[in-house]
Amino acid sequence: MSAPQPANHPAQINPDDYYFYHTIDLPGLGEMKGEWDLRAFADDYIGHVDLRDKRVLEVGAANGFLSFHMEKKGASVISYDLSPDLDWDMVPYAHKDGAAWSPMRKNHLRKLNNAYHLSHSLLNSKAQLVHGTVYAIPESVGLVDVSTFGSILLHVRDPFLALQQAARITRETIVITEILDNNRQKIINSLFSWLSTGTVRKIRHKLLGPSMIFRPITSIGHPEETWWHLTPELLEQFLSVLGFGDIKISYHKQFFAEHNATKLMYTLVANRTVPRQPA
Repeated sequence: MSAPQPANHPAQINPDDYYFYHTIDLPGLGEMKGEWDLRAFADDYIGHVDLRDKRVLEVGAANGFLSFHMEKKGASVISYDLSPDLDWDMVPYAHKDGAAWSPMRKNHLRKLNNAYHLSHSLLNSKAQLVHGTVYAIPESVGLVDVSTFGSILLHVRDPFLALQQAARITRETIVITEILDNNRQKIINSLFSWLSTGTVRKIRHKLLGPSMIFRPITSIGHPEETWWHLTPELLEQFLSVLGFGDIKISYHKQFFAEHNATKLMYTLVANRTVPRQPA
């Protein structure tokens, strides 16, 4: 199904046809509000990587805000995401009818894809949208210089496999951004506030990372599409195994518009240290 034709005025945009995950400014339409607004600190989000003349794979492009932002930075971008024909990694709660959720998720993907196409058209973008899953990136994508994962790994059942798929076609750099598990850090800090700073640091490292927390809670049946809290230390280990051992971590805040709150996030910029093996 082709995307609805771009309209010239916001009133002509049917909300039943479009979904914007990231807030974006579009010519002729103005501000299209999304769940997250990364506009003020988008460069922090992608780790201030120099993207000039780089071929970039954005895994999980949604409505394309970051793809188009990286394109403005001089990148040639492949936007990679699901189509309505593919399945979302939903948490399979035994007491829920997963099949009943499928049509809603496919409709959500349809609206995300439509929002991408609308933005792509109005911004005169040259980015290429490719559909597929994180577990089987097609050979047709080819080699890229940089791969980015913007708050994607917490939503997939097997984050290591997703990274492995991108690593095999990435020549230089992988960028990962995730939400920091602030609540757990606060609890640990308060529990051990009576210990010396050095001791607290050692205990925090042992308890917090490298680790992943399984997020789904059976008693409330939520979340349906978020699997993990991943610590930076765990992702460092993943990346090192995959040949990306030169890693820098930065911390920043981003605006979660849906809750009108800022969230502390971290970004890992990992450069390849082991030569890529030929396919």
